[in-house]
Amino acid sequence: MKKRINKIEIIEGIILVIATISIITNDFLKSYGMLLFLLILYPLLYKKEAKTKFSVKETFLEVTIFLLTFLILYYLFGLAIGFTRSGNLWTIETIGKTLIPLGIYIIEKEVLRNNLLSQAENKYPWLTILTFLLLDCSNYLGAFQNKEAYEKIFLLALLLPEVLTNNIVATHLTKKEGFLPVIFYEEVICLYPIILPAIPNASIFLNTTIYTILPILLWVRMRSFDERREQSSTIEDNKINLFILMFPALLTILAVYVFSGLFRYHIIVIGTTNMQPAIDRGDLVIIDQKEKETYEVGKVIAYQDENHLKIGRILSKEEETYFLATERDEKTNITREQITGTISWKIKYLGLPVLWMNHQ
Repeated sequence: MKKRINKIEIIEGIILVIATISIITNDFLKSYGMLLFLLILYPLLYKKEAKTKFSVKETFLEVTIFLLTFLILYYLFGLAIGFTRSGNLWTIETIGKTLIPLGIYIIEKEVLRNNLLSQAENKYPWLTILTFLLLDCSNYLGAFQNKEAYEKIFLLALLLPEVLTNNIVATHLTKKEGFLPVIFYEEVICLYPIILPAIPNASIFLNTTIYTILPILLWVRMRSFDERREQSSTIEDNKINLFILMFPALLTILAVYVFSGLFRYHIIVIGTTNMQPAIDRGDLVIIDQKEKETYEVGKVIAYQDENHLKIGRILSKEEETYFLATERDEKTNITREQITGTISWKIKYLGLPVLWMNHQ
């Protein structure tokens, strides 16, 4: 066994050195180069995943419930901080340069982690954690390719806490549950911002905080899960919990669709009387953001102003310039390109409770 442990430690040392060189040069392990490097290591460390004490299905259900709960809460939080569109959604470039390599990288990395852990008897696998910490930093550094040196150092410093907690928890869960649930968790967390059409518009500092804490919350939940399943089967309970979560998930999708302003229909509450007689204060209006050829005088329109969606009534127009009376009892002029849509429907006074709450 001692010989085997030495072999694993040598391989981990080689990975550490190569990952460190890659981070320093930023021109060694990137995208498909990283995938090829991990693929070369795989035959040296191949080992079939050991069967765990509990059903993999139980663990998958628990991780699914955790992820679904996180996404529901995060997207509801997005209603307060706003949303942004996913960049380059489902383009050939995004699929080839981001989705495929990142998805494969997660699989190869976690299989390698499992093989290293299963062939070494280190009770506290800090060398393995450090190995994958540097490997992740090296891989993600490719996204900072066009940044200046000081910007790369700053971004790496921000990335470090979330990569550290993720690797500690991934190493712990792999030893107990195997690599499949860990792969599932990481694939969802890493790829949903690319796959979904809209994501909460959180700052880089807030994102770092969230993704640093999230693996810790998963670890706490899995510890509680271990205690529960030691006493009884949890599959049926988790199936019921998953079914119950479907309803708030659908409501969240609907809320994001109509309140985010990123899709065709957008709901807002009118807060002034300046839109009268067409619209009263407290009316809830639905904006149709489908592009129209012309916008006539007297129409109430929605327009973009410094990344904010606002409402105004057209007073007059000259060619491509529109002069508006706005919600704040001001007059402004905008260009045709700023107009996003018109008011399609309104529901009288349904938004008054929102106005009352905002003025408390």
